[in-house]
Amino acid sequence: MDSAQRRARAERRQQTAVLNRTTLQRVEPDPFPVSGPDAVSLVEHLTRESWTAAGKPTPTYRRKDTPVRFVRGHAVRHLEDTDVEALAETADASRRT
Repeated sequence: MDSAQRRARAERRQQTAVLNRTTLQRVEPDPFPVSGPDAVSLVEHLTRESWTAAGKPTPTYRRKDTPVRFVRGHAVRHLEDTDVEALAETADASRRT
């Protein structure tokens, strides 16, 4: 499949995409609430397990160097242009810090 065919396929998919709005279900109380240092420890443990399960090495970059990319696209089409620009500026600023 060449790039023109891929582009045509992507355009067809964009035309047929369906978004369904729904209401969220009632929030169930957490039977085992965790907070503070225990919560941080749990997140670290689950993160390490996730990377191991994915078969990938644990990232070694610092938080401020986390690779991120702002993608302007259909998901933000309903926002005003000024909102999109503000989001892009926020993403750029977070990469610099």
